[in-house]
This record gives sequence, structure tokens and C-alpha cells, in this order.
Amino acid sequence: LGAGNVIRGWDEGLVGMRVGGVRKLMIPWEKAYGSTGTDRIPPKTDLYFTVKLLDAVRAGEERVYDKRDLKVGTGAVAKDGKPGSKVTIHYVGKLVNGRVFDDSHQRNVPAVFTIGKGEVLRALEKAIVGMRVGGKRWVRLPPQLAFGAYGRGSVVPPNSVVIYEVELLKVE
Repeated sequence: LGAGNVIRGWDEGLVGMRVGGVRKLMIPWEKAYGSTGTDRIPPKTDLYFTVKLLDAVRAGEERVYDKRDLKVGTGAVAKDGKPGSKVTIHYVGKLVNGRVFDDSHQRNVPAVFTIGKGEVLRALEKAIVGMRVGGKRWVRLPPQLAFGAYGRGSVVPPNSVVIYEVELLKVE
């Protein structure tokens, strides 16, 4: 907000919202698309929205990933290095709206890769380091550390924050 990426009415109307909150906005045309409108919105049109805040990132933290242990494992530890540990994981990849874009459980095929070789997103590799076999971890990646401005085909839109839930099955 405040960076000129959205209409002024959103900048002003969303201030103070908390994650999980819902707000109804009535945005007068002067704070929307003005007297010119857009391809789909006529000039001088007031806009009405019901907004639910799904996620928020503080300014300056856009490039930081967040991780939380859902369950701490008791087995071997995944390590970084040159190369790092070879790991086997099950995972679910989601957008912040909850839409699943990838799920190794549905394929019934876990992912196997070596940490540090660049076989998966580097930020996801880093988030797995320190996990123990049997552990489950929630990981939130900003666009810059996930699929960036290009997205991932039709399943991850450009500039999307993505969330992974990862279960560490094996470390070699």
C-alpha cells in the first residue's frame, strides 16, 4: 500500500486492517479510476468491495521468507553444504488464498533432491535446513524468492506469495 500500485481508495481503505479481517469499502470515483475510467469501468464510477485480508508483509520484509515448525521431528537433520543432504519430502504448495498449485501427496510421489544443487527453489532448500525427519514445517515465500514476475505457468500468477507445507521423510 502507498506505493501507487493500487487505486487511492484501496490505499486509504485498507489501512489498519489485520490478517483475517473483513472490511466493506465504498470508494468514490475520485479515489478510484476518476473521470477517465478503464476498459471495463466507466468514467465516474463508484466502486464497492468486500475485502478479506489473507496475508500482509511489512514494508522492507518483502524479500524475507517466514517458516514455522508445525511438528518437530526426531530423526536425522537436513544439512546445508557443498553438497548438502539428499532429502525426501512430501509437500503441498499453495497460494495465499488457499488454492493448491502443487501437491506431492496427490501424485503419491515424494520429491527427492540434494540441498544446495538448485534442483528446487533455493529458499525452499534453505527452509528445510535444520529440519529433522518426521518434522513438518510451514514456509511462506515472497515472490522474489519463489516464482517472481513470471509466475509458474497458469498455476502461479506473476508476483505471487506462495506457501509450502513440507514434511521431511528421509535424509541421506
